[in-house]
Amino acid sequence: MHLVRVKDIAYNPSADIRERPVVSIESLLGELVSSVEGATGAIVLDADGEAVGLHSDEGERTRLRGAYVSLMLRDLRASAELNQLGSMRGIVIEYEGASLVARQIDDDCVVLLELALFANISEGMFRLESAARMLRRELTL
Repeated sequence: MHLVRVKDIAYNPSADIRERPVVSIESLLGELVSSVEGATGAIVLDADGEAVGLHSDEGERTRLRGAYVSLMLRDLRASAELNQLGSMRGIVIEYEGASLVARQIDDDCVVLLELALFANISEGMFRLESAARMLRRELTL
């Protein structure tokens, strides 16, 4: 897959614009955050842990946590492959003061949802799965 980095818009040129509107990554992340009570931020990261899109009031902290989780996912996927455990799709990490739910978009990208401790992790996982599907469509050329 070829990932095109676009700050504001992810666009699939093979799709007719009348059939499918252009959607910004940040707007999808904003919808994700607003759909989960207690969500404090969301970020899309590439395979190197670099932010492709971000929606958060605490951007730098979310970027740092996201990069950390992206690298952790890479190592966990490698370990799962080595041990023939099957493909890894996501992970939940609980920190002091926050929970992070990460979901693989494709081989090159991950979406991360940051949650306050009181947030419903199951709801976050459910909403994150839907967001990952939409982001996969937007990022695929």
